[in-house]
Amino acid sequence: SGYIPEIREACVGCGVCVELCPTQVLEILPRKSYEEVYKKGEKV
Repeated sequence: SGYIPEIREACVGCGVCVELCPTQVLEILPRKSYEEVYKKGEKV
């Protein structure tokens, strides 16, 4: 489709977009899962 998303200052690196991406083409490095950050109480 040629669409390139823009990452702006509102991005906090939470990774929700990566987990919900229907085509799984997004990646955030270093990678942590939702559970690692929120369920276990780790800080980003």
